[in-house]
Amino acid sequence: MNGIKACWRGLVSLLFPQRCLSCGKPVEAGRSFCTRCRKWELTEPVLRRLEAFLPGGRAFLCVAALPYREEIRGALYRFKFRGKRGMAGAFAQLMEAAAGKEGLLQRDTVITFVPMDKKRKRQRGYNQSEELAKELGNRTDLPVQSFLERTELKNSTQHTLPAKERRRNVKGAYRAAGDMKGKRILLVDDIVTTGATLRECAAVLYRAGAGEVSALCAASAEHSALSGQCFERFAH
Repeated sequence: MNGIKACWRGLVSLLFPQRCLSCGKPVEAGRSFCTRCRKWELTEPVLRRLEAFLPGGRAFLCVAALPYREEIRGALYRFKFRGKRGMAGAFAQLMEAAAGKEGLLQRDTVITFVPMDKKRKRQRGYNQSEELAKELGNRTDLPVQSFLERTELKNSTQHTLPAKERRRNVKGAYRAAGDMKGKRILLVDDIVTTGATLRECAAVLYRAGAGEVSALCAASAEHSALSGQCFERFAH
């Protein structure tokens, strides 16, 4: 199965060459940036320690493949708001590498994603976080399940709000869906800024019985240098 998928990806890349996430120029197979823009690629993922919105908190690791700098911001904007759905593959490639370095892609891992409300999804045509999760699942052969749903709560778009209001905005915005008891879950989103959305989603997953939650994003607005060892010291 892996061989068939690899051959298919090779054929697709030959017929439809991948383009640089930053400048849009064609790039060689297996690359997400051209030689000139490769400086935006991180040698190490961005690691953040987040606390689920639970009484007493519960630490989980958030890994991002890229820093949310101007060049990356433009690429994510095109992917998210300009219908460039096909860019999910290039981002997922970087996310797979970042997750692999941090040991997040275990054989028993189940991938899920931050859901979008139905009206916004109809307007946009797709949920960018779901597209990333599907691409990641295709690349890793790990299952992708929709463990979260949006509630009917009418809230504002997160990126339009100041940091202090984001926690209140996402409270009650998500509910659990499906059987996740004891599962190791990798929660996928496009961008992590304050972490409020991921923290709320992690809380919902834990309350529904998830055994372990970690998060994976394409980019992080906080370019920290937290090492895996440092996270372990904080988490225990």
